[in-house]
Amino acid sequence: MDPAVRDDLIRMYGSRGWYHRLALRMKLRYWAVHEFLAHLPRKGTILDLGCGYGLMTNLLARSMGSEVQVVGVDLDTKRIETARTISGERGNLRFEAGDVRNLDISDCQGAILVDVLHHLSVKDQDRLLMDLGVKIGEGGILAVSEVDPEFRPRWHYWISYLSDLLLYPFSERCRFRPEREFRRAFEAAGFTVEKVERIPGSLVAPVIYICRRRTARSAGSHRP
Repeated sequence: MDPAVRDDLIRMYGSRGWYHRLALRMKLRYWAVHEFLAHLPRKGTILDLGCGYGLMTNLLARSMGSEVQVVGVDLDTKRIETARTISGERGNLRFEAGDVRNLDISDCQGAILVDVLHHLSVKDQDRLLMDLGVKIGEGGILAVSEVDPEFRPRWHYWISYLSDLLLYPFSERCRFRPEREFRRAFEAAGFTVEKVERIPGSLVAPVIYICRRRTARSAGSHRP
């Protein structure tokens, strides 16, 4: 990550209280930012679904240049208002309050889902992925970060589970899925899984999936 972008994020979020400072420190350390930046398209619309307070949305908008429009979407209107306040006016960035299960966006060139899918039912996870398989243009990128319940050593998973429980104590139960299940769901939605990476040195159990929307020609090769 560009040090200037990092310093900008620290300035923006570090003064918002202990929660934002802790979240900033943890996420900048354990998010595989380099993977997102290396694979996401450099033109068009990129969706940050379940964007929360907009940390990753701001990181992408500040790192990827003016030819990318980054759109952060979150169901929590208070978080969206906070994200807008923190971010100020920026030409390649906007935030929308909405349910990721009912996106009012017709098309995009890429999307990210960072620690979002496990908050949805398995059925809604699959529906969302199918919807993104329609909205993301051919050759576009879907980047996903999720916890693998079969991560080894096992204690990484339990730290992930307890962390989520502390952050969202009143939400529905977490629905983590192993890598093999996510691979099947991505493929069924029209994506080819190009890369799977476990983050080294992490206390938690994140797995990064880089998926490419199949073209019509490549989709034909996946038919039985």
